[in-house]
Amino acid sequence: MKFIGEVIRPRKQVLRLGMVIGIVVVFVLGSVSEGALALDKTSADYVPHAPDQQASGQSFLQQTSDYKVLWDISHGVYLYYEPSAYFQLLVQNLASHGFSVDTTAQGFLVEDPASYEVIVVCGASSDDTSYTAAEVSRISNFVQSGGGLLIMGDNLDCPNANIEPVASIFGVSLALSDVEPYDTYTGNLATHIIFENVGEIYMRAAGEISASTPSAEVAWQEGTGKGLVAVGTYGNGRVVTLGDFNIFAEEEYYYNVDNRQFSINTFQYLAVPEPATILLLGLGVLALLRKRRAQQNLESRMQPLE
Repeated sequence: MKFIGEVIRPRKQVLRLGMVIGIVVVFVLGSVSEGALALDKTSADYVPHAPDQQASGQSFLQQTSDYKVLWDISHGVYLYYEPSAYFQLLVQNLASHGFSVDTTAQGFLVEDPASYEVIVVCGASSDDTSYTAAEVSRISNFVQSGGGLLIMGDNLDCPNANIEPVASIFGVSLALSDVEPYDTYTGNLATHIIFENVGEIYMRAAGEISASTPSAEVAWQEGTGKGLVAVGTYGNGRVVTLGDFNIFAEEEYYYNVDNRQFSINTFQYLAVPEPATILLLGLGVLALLRKRRAQQNLESRMQPLE
């Protein structure tokens, strides 16, 4: 079922734009050595939990290109935790930032997510059955090819085991313990793009998460240090994992402190192609143009004089 709008800029057009951007970057900055292209994507995307370290990277908050999101509800919805109900405000706010949201009741094996920029795997939208090995493989291939994935877990009483097979592929463990008190406010945030203009986030009855390569924790409960949010890169794609699904659900939670801004940042981070990929695409096109130009010059010099 479709909820918001049609897309006017699919992934292929974004990648074409990336090629142009890459070429412009190269011409502006001059020649780029091979060593300068050896980018560590993971370390560029997050910084360790230390206040004196600053993350470098591009700000995506001003970008409002159109992207498509596919939310999986094929494993059974608990109560009304789906885009048309409890997450309706999220869908509406995403629409104002150029995102459309579809749902699939058939799953990623039937409905190929390749035409989408972001997919969502939510514990509350996966209440009945667990993700199979085939589904996990489809999801990991999607992310590795450049897609974005949002994983939403929760506390120990929720069906985290159903989505754990997905989270574990990206180095994340869900629901290690309950996060108490149930009303959790934290400003204990790493310097990261998803927290730009975000001073504090709120979670309701969350579950502790932990992360290892290719993911890393970027938000913690104040005092206990329990992990609440993790980010990671996998191939050309990105993953964000939350220890709470209420954070983006219903008005009383979604509009609490900076949750709304955090949600927009998160989806923009997941949807925008990896900057390193854009640059490399641009460099590849530039190299091809130079090669062709050199060949044309050589052929012109070899032509006999009249």
